[in-house]
Amino acid sequence: MKSTRIGLAVLAAVFFMIGAAVAGDAKQVKLDVKGMMCDHCQGKVKSSLEKVAGVKNADVDWNSGSAVVTLDKADVKDEDLIKAVKSIGNRYDAKVASDEKEHKENKAKHH
Repeated sequence: MKSTRIGLAVLAAVFFMIGAAVAGDAKQVKLDVKGMMCDHCQGKVKSSLEKVAGVKNADVDWNSGSAVVTLDKADVKDEDLIKAVKSIGNRYDAKVASDEKEHKENKAKHH
């Protein structure tokens, strides 16, 4: 009985560590978003981004004009995220945040 509890505790710890490692590897893309003026706009951008296949969630802030998109799949293209924002209406626009773009370019140079 005691060894079963220890075995279950070890198994739970292993699953926890695997889950933490996977969550830590989640890819995020930061976007600069133009056109949001209120909470309603923020909700529309969030909803549109989260409809893109491979997007886990989007944390959107209309005050700062930014969105941090967490991806389930690494093969989601930045262009797909930008299209999702632009599809809402003419006043909306998005681009990869400059610090995110620099990070990707530096990473590409080292590979």
